[in-house]
Amino acid sequence: MELLGLSKNGVSVYFDPIHSHAATHFQDTPQLKELVREALMNTELAAEKEHFEYDFKRVVGTTDLFDTDDSDTIIYAKRVNRDNYTRFVLDKEPPSSSVVTLVLYKNEDIYTLYSAWVGILVPSFPTAPTATPDSIPFWKVHALAWGSQPIQPGTELKEWPWPSS
Repeated sequence: MELLGLSKNGVSVYFDPIHSHAATHFQDTPQLKELVREALMNTELAAEKEHFEYDFKRVVGTTDLFDTDDSDTIIYAKRVNRDNYTRFVLDKEPPSSSVVTLVLYKNEDIYTLYSAWVGILVPSFPTAPTATPDSIPFWKVHALAWGSQPIQPGTELKEWPWPSS
């Protein structure tokens, strides 16, 4: 674990620089690590699970998230450091965003950054352990930009890989 920084109320935040979801996003978006540090310095942490958006009030990058419809070409694949499939849309350019989302979990007196990305907070993918009743309806009409994040070779699918209900 590597120390990432401190929250506004002085709580230490760590992350796994190799195997975490945060690590893959830091590789994909080089400025993200500093943005997360800035967001943490301006946020008090207290809950066991902290899932929140931080609006920088300026463009900080591009988001990979898109609304989709029947005219879009969709593919599914597993991203690096993930066991679950992600829904991707082909041939769309990511839009600008002023928001960064952080997902942290408390363990004793420290927090671990599980994930962070440029863009809004969204439901987990349908087969993720953190999936909610909103996961399937949300991911039926949303997708990430293909090519925006590395995938595990050979995991590409053209058909919906999740339960239908």
